[in-house]
Amino acid sequence: MLSLRKGSPVTGATVLADPFGTAADGTLEAMSLPMPPEPERDGRSDREPADGSGLRPDGEPTDGAADRPERLLAAGDSLDDILDIAAEQRIPRPGELTAAWTAVFCLGWFAVMCGFAAVWTSSRTTGFPTWWLGPEPEPRLLLVNLLPFAAPLALVVEGLVRRRFLPLWGTLGAVVCAVIAALDLADQPRYAAVEFVLAAGGLAVSLASYAGMLRRAG
Repeated sequence: MLSLRKGSPVTGATVLADPFGTAADGTLEAMSLPMPPEPERDGRSDREPADGSGLRPDGEPTDGAADRPERLLAAGDSLDDILDIAAEQRIPRPGELTAAWTAVFCLGWFAVMCGFAAVWTSSRTTGFPTWWLGPEPEPRLLLVNLLPFAAPLALVVEGLVRRRFLPLWGTLGAVVCAVIAALDLADQPRYAAVEFVLAAGGLAVSLASYAGMLRRAG
């Protein structure tokens, strides 16, 4: 016979004193006992604290924290993925331009560089050489030919790497372009006028980008 005890101190349910039933032939039959109901969970692991810190009291990460690894670069990542990860992990510094103004700055100085390329092509086509190109039979050194492109190209690269104080560097670049234009005033005033316009355009973009420069709070 099975004896019953009522009022279990744990669950309050009826508890069997003998976990097995006895069949008529004297053998024992296994009996299933009711299990206490599982406590309700809010979706967190048993080891994950309610404060969402992702750490157990002993300081070890919980299972939930282990399921959230940091974004790391992989061999198959595209250039866009790499730039996105770098942008997420990077903290802007005072003196940098916002992303929108950086794009405006780079595009503006890229346009200046294209303008000097147009002057090069026109000068060679018309036969009226600028000072930095020289006459076609006796052209100047390639290093001298590339002088007008040095400042615009450097500013575009500095914009892409998010250098600080780009408006100031752009102003200096515009001064360099103006000096190159001034050296053409005597022999090629028309090309000099075009070069002055290019320098003025670079200066305008640089001064306008001051509006997008980050400043220290307070």
